[in-house]
Amino acid sequence: MAIAACFAGSAFEALLGGIPSNEEKLRTASLIEGVGANGAGSALVGPGARAPKRAKLTVRVRSSPPDGFSNGAVGSSGRGVGVVSAVVTPSPSASPKSPLRGSPVDGKLHRPLMDGCRTVDRFRKLNRIDEGTYGVVYRARDTETDNIVALKQLKLNAAKSDEGFPIASLREINILTRLDHPHVVKLHEVVMGSSQHHIFMVFEYAEHELKTLLERHDFSVAEVKCLLRQLLEGVEYLHDSWVIHRDLKTSNVLLNNKGVLKVCDFGLARHYGEPSRKYTKTVVTLWYRAPELLLGLRAYTTKVDIWSVGCILAEMFLKRPLFCGKAELHQLSLIYQLTGVPTEETWPGYDSLPNRKSFDFKLSMPTWRMVLPEVGDLSDAGLELLRCMLTCCPSRRATAADAADHPYFDERPLPQDPSLMPSFHETNSVGRAKRCFRSPPPPGGAGLLQE
Repeated sequence: MAIAACFAGSAFEALLGGIPSNEEKLRTASLIEGVGANGAGSALVGPGARAPKRAKLTVRVRSSPPDGFSNGAVGSSGRGVGVVSAVVTPSPSASPKSPLRGSPVDGKLHRPLMDGCRTVDRFRKLNRIDEGTYGVVYRARDTETDNIVALKQLKLNAAKSDEGFPIASLREINILTRLDHPHVVKLHEVVMGSSQHHIFMVFEYAEHELKTLLERHDFSVAEVKCLLRQLLEGVEYLHDSWVIHRDLKTSNVLLNNKGVLKVCDFGLARHYGEPSRKYTKTVVTLWYRAPELLLGLRAYTTKVDIWSVGCILAEMFLKRPLFCGKAELHQLSLIYQLTGVPTEETWPGYDSLPNRKSFDFKLSMPTWRMVLPEVGDLSDAGLELLRCMLTCCPSRRATAADAADHPYFDERPLPQDPSLMPSFHETNSVGRAKRCFRSPPPPGGAGLLQE
């Protein structure tokens, strides 16, 4: 099936990777013959189309977030990052590292802009792993390379409407094509099914989901430290790359049989900028949602991810979620039972939060050791790290870099080396069984479209 590829404005910038990194980069893209001097053009590409001549477009992007940067690569304003210069020249070869060309997983370089999206027929589904709000994930085998991959079929609810391609899926693809870190799941390519409404994302495969392992295995302190440090390193990389995840939880953390942790599921992720702007508050699964979100704050920061990491750390020791709220009010009350009710002194600006007058809590004292008793697992240093990440005031909450350098990781037992982590029978080779603690589904809907 041939696909018309039209490049103009923010859509063209999204293909180039959207938002720039902190250092100034030269990005090159092999485009189709017919690209004009203004950087816009169109061509017909697809599995059955003849490959036309190529041209190389050299684009220099800004080295720091511009004024429109906080709108993200694809935003309601329709503007992306500004282009400083663009020159079209003949391209004798293609760079194998460009995200536009895919990864040479089969030994041959695949160029999506030249060859079109590959078909999903080359992958054979082995089993269904799980289903979420934005897609269904399968374990699959690449019939050409015999490699195991994770195949995510996007839920294109827009297929029955006039809304076009879902903004959450656009953001996820745009963000993942730019990320490259050992602790962030890698997107290999996007492939097509029988129609334009059947779109699949091909990811590297990890054998386990952290939530499943926590239900079946008791991790030692050294192993918990190993997992936590890897998670913090991945989150720190995301924040340094101007990406906020907004849905960190144990079911969105993967672990392979080499002991390497991977952050996955970027359906709610988006680019952010400085100064902070207003975003939708309907993000993050309820049990891992920071108190500023529950109180209606829209100008939030990356600290909402740190709160979620703190909840994950507590869950690794408790073997259950820390806050299992049934609604936002119940969730907030569970948080205050642990941390104590904030005041204007402990949280400057607390009384002026949008939903503050809707909730009336009596002042109470923290109960950290009552909820997390000292039984030899969570030391005083570990509890202090947990407090730093679960501080109600966002401005006083630790950053990912601060948490990764906490003295807790220097006390014995030291973090286990990932290569020495225990191996388990593959848990993603079968579907998800019914869980004792199943977290609520992640938020979504119109709020994401209004950002």
